[in-house]
Amino acid sequence: MINSEFDGGYQGLGTSPGKELPHTIDGLFYRGDIEIDREALVARLTSSPDATVLDYQNWVDGAWKQEQGTLGALERFTSKLHEETAELRTEVLSVFLGQGDGDQNSARLLDEAGDLIWSISALACCASADIDAGIKGLLYDYVRGSRYITVSKDGAKTEPPIWRPTAGSLVIKWDQLTLDDIDTLIESGFEPTASTKMFIERDEDDDTPIGHMMLLENINLTIENLILAQYGGPGTQNRQYMLEESFKDKSIEIGKLVAFGYLSCAFILNRAIQRTLADAIKHNVEKVSKRVETGTVDKSDGPREA
Repeated sequence: MINSEFDGGYQGLGTSPGKELPHTIDGLFYRGDIEIDREALVARLTSSPDATVLDYQNWVDGAWKQEQGTLGALERFTSKLHEETAELRTEVLSVFLGQGDGDQNSARLLDEAGDLIWSISALACCASADIDAGIKGLLYDYVRGSRYITVSKDGAKTEPPIWRPTAGSLVIKWDQLTLDDIDTLIESGFEPTASTKMFIERDEDDDTPIGHMMLLENINLTIENLILAQYGGPGTQNRQYMLEESFKDKSIEIGKLVAFGYLSCAFILNRAIQRTLADAIKHNVEKVSKRVETGTVDKSDGPREA
């Protein structure tokens, strides 16, 4: 399993003992134990084709209403996950059923996909889970376990999926994955199926975005249950309640589940409105950054732009 401690990946809470953890700016909490240039991250995420999954996770891990490593932060983001999942489901249904104005529906779906990706990324931060490592680990499982199958009167024939070379190259990529890497994978024909060990009919049509939304809802519930069980590990206020190795094991598992969320959102965006994960994240970064500047991170903070 790829380990962020060796590939320069995401640094979770507790990786820099003895350093100041939180500091606040305008009432919002930021990590004090690592150095992050948020302006540089925003610039890359909104304008560079080389923006990485790690860039986004590091950017998400700041400007929080609740302090990192606390039950309050965890409860806030699990609540947001419920909210954003329901809102994305509404927009997926609207687009798929052709209800309302098509352009407006597409814009709202892009917006809600970005919000959901933000929510699961924040939960990954709560779990000290490396999303880049999670994606590589999950893709390894798909590469090993997925086969096309063709059944004829002469029997069944299996062959590797057309997307296998692309997925395999990402599994072994030494550098951090870019957002464009994920979108290229989806364009190659990859579909995040319910199981990583499946025989897939060679000419079978892609599942609908609605079907993938149902899968995503189930995964989100699993993320919530796992992270609530994990709470108490290194970097949290109740760290004495869980052994460090158990915490790390759950971090790896949560990272792969969050990875499924990334791939599912990328797939839904591509099939439903022909947009990309990079598009959704760029929009999300621009929107949230504006809300941080205006002090309207929450709806309860006062009127804010859409």
